[in-house]
Amino acid sequence: MELDLQIARIVKALKAKGMYDNTLLMITSDNGGVLFSQASGHRASGEYRDGKKSAYEGGHRVPFIIHWPEMISKGEIVNEPIMAHDVVATIAAVTGFEANENQMMDSMNLLPLFDGKTELASREFMLQQGGTDFQVVLRKEQWKLIIKTNRNLTDWKPVALFDLDANKEENEQKNLINNKEFKMLAENMLAQYLNIRSSGIRTTPLL
Repeated sequence: MELDLQIARIVKALKAKGMYDNTLLMITSDNGGVLFSQASGHRASGEYRDGKKSAYEGGHRVPFIIHWPEMISKGEIVNEPIMAHDVVATIAAVTGFEANENQMMDSMNLLPLFDGKTELASREFMLQQGGTDFQVVLRKEQWKLIIKTNRNLTDWKPVALFDLDANKEENEQKNLINNKEFKMLAENMLAQYLNIRSSGIRTTPLL
């Protein structure tokens, strides 16, 4: 309710200034849904496992709503995975800021998603982490590897491997981490994660 009221104030002010149709509004949240059910029975994380601070999908998936009447058609739903820090490169593009290849290395310009004409160069992988449990995540295609570490970042142990296409709920009975068939995949993903982390390479496509 509070969010609705505050957004209404912004919209009213923009309309009063004649700026509403040409203003980009981005509405989102952080770190997944709350872990308790609302009084109405609503569960913020929906079908996904866990919630805020978790390494599971319920700890990362949040709404991302865009409103920009002069640029975006009404009522379109896009299923492209994006991250909160993509807002940085998107605002830079909207304002005409030209970044060099060493800037905004973890942020992706989302303008191609808005106009529906330009193909977005999607991420090859996504790095995530889970709250205070010292867990980090590598997402690549449908695969998700959860790695347990420690405060000093001296130990790295894969604890879960999920195929999100077949198991988006991250049912623990379908955790493939101890399945010999997927042992090499888990090892390769762990090595890739550690290389990305230590090298400081760009995590988004260079446009």
